[in-house]
Amino acid sequence: MQTPSITRRALLGSTAAAAMPRVASSRDRKPNFLFILADDHAGYVLGADGNPRARTPNLDRLASEGGRFASNYCNSPVCTPSRQSILTGQLPHSAGVTVLQTPLDTAKPTLAKALRGQGFATAVIGKMHFNRPGVPGLHGFDEVITEDVAQKRWLAEVGLRQNSARSAPSPSGARSAIRPASGSTLRSSRSRAAMSR
Repeated sequence: MQTPSITRRALLGSTAAAAMPRVASSRDRKPNFLFILADDHAGYVLGADGNPRARTPNLDRLASEGGRFASNYCNSPVCTPSRQSILTGQLPHSAGVTVLQTPLDTAKPTLAKALRGQGFATAVIGKMHFNRPGVPGLHGFDEVITEDVAQKRWLAEVGLRQNSARSAPSPSGARSAIRPASGSTLRSSRSRAAMSR
């Protein structure tokens, strides 16, 4: 009985043919873009940048799985102009934002508007210093959870728990603990002082 033989060309051809649907579908899929902007965080303080003292495993993993820009220039030492410069692709004076309190003109072109125009879903989460209320559509972002929105949501959630905790009788006369969703316990400084007596 003879063992069937297969040539390398036939093997590669059949492997390529089997992989084609997968390649085509991944080619049609849009890539994900994630920009992480941090205040007062020097780029060299990352394990991914070779700093042996920096313990940044999650950022290191992101850096290893995607593109990382390691040679950069910051257009402004002030965060609002710097962030709006990144968002618009313009120097701060061209973007019209040169100081902390200046809001970015909503008519300015932004990276989010360009991506949204190409069919991407866009979101901004955290501190962006837009200096105006965060609403869907602002500067091209579908989902906007900027510092003002996050603070309102947090106060609404924690405020409900604080109010219900305050109304509950406490055996020691101290306020009851507020329990966030994570299960950890937060106590006001007044209740900590009462408990330490």
